Amino acid sequence: MQVFGALMGGVAHDFNNLLSIFHGYTEILQMEIAPGSPLQNHLNEMRAAVERAKTLTSQLLNFSRTTESAPRILRLEGVLLEFRKMMKRLIGENIELVLVMEEECGWVLADPRQIETLLINLVVNACEAMPEGGRLSIELRNVVVARTHCRVKAGLEPGPYVQIAVSDTGVGMEKDLIHRIFERGFTTRHLGRNSGLGLSVCTEIVEQRGGKIFAQSTPGKGSMFAVFLPRLPSPLQGEPEPNEVFSGKGEKILIVEDDAPVRKSLAARVRRLGCRPLCAANGDEALRILAMESEIRLVIADIIMPLMGGIELAGIVRQRWPGTKFALTSGYVFEPPTDTISNDTAFLPKPISRGALIHNLRKLLNA
Repeated sequence: MQVFGALMGGVAHDFNNLLSIFHGYTEILQMEIAPGSPLQNHLNEMRAAVERAKTLTSQLLNFSRTTESAPRILRLEGVLLEFRKMMKRLIGENIELVLVMEEECGWVLADPRQIETLLINLVVNACEAMPEGGRLSIELRNVVVARTHCRVKAGLEPGPYVQIAVSDTGVGMEKDLIHRIFERGFTTRHLGRNSGLGLSVCTEIVEQRGGKIFAQSTPGKGSMFAVFLPRLPSPLQGEPEPNEVFSGKGEKILIVEDDAPVRKSLAARVRRLGCRPLCAANGDEALRILAMESEIRLVIADIIMPLMGGIELAGIVRQRWPGTKFALTSGYVFEPPTDTISNDTAFLPKPISRGALIHNLRKLLNA
């Protein structure tokens, strides 16, 4: 499994590099073609396919465990809507899906990939509990847990939460089983059909974020799993704004990337935004360019490269040319080690979205 996980991580990395190329040139074509052209519809479909493929690589990376949890402040509506597309591959045609979402659900601190993993486990369990078909319901809503609430007695802190409830009309479980289903290795299925790790993984994901997961079930009538995640008062500051714009003034940006097509694609996008890109294939070449060229405002470097990675390069550059801004990229991870990020450094996971590129160019070059 370790070898297979490493293989999945490598496949996801290479695939993210390919997606970076597709994404970059599609974006450039959309800017070149008139807004009313029928070709824009084709390009929109291409970009949507890239986004779906990006979701797939995130799932591969999550499986490979090449990246730690990367929580961020978000609303779960978007995660659920995206997950609904995937559910077509998880549920049978004999199962009716009901998705109910309260408008303007609150913000939570969570890793979207882990929320998908949580939902996959709960949905698969629900479907297997309905071999003859039935109804699968997923409900998202704001709740306030009072001090007198029964959930508080079970260990949940009182306060505001966002609740995800997954219920089915399946075979249900006896009461004595409900107390054991979250144990690692315990399964109600036949030996060999399941590892018994799914619900323990769900528990770990939820409790990492300060929440709780509860189950209730009636034999012959179905089961319901309720996930409580602490609700936050406000969104994360500094997130990219919709339709954010940036117009460069010829600022020099050094792009350090060992994959030549990815490097060329990113350079073309930076040039379209009004900046002057310079390119290096590795850290040593980047240092030579920095020594020869003056007024390089920003370095965009891949974290993982042969001989010298982006983090090591950033350390050297900060010593020799203080004040140089950095943006680190990667197709392997979703967040870099926290000690590498500061006010003069950003992180751009591949494939780099237009919004993230514009937001970070504005933030770093205007600082």
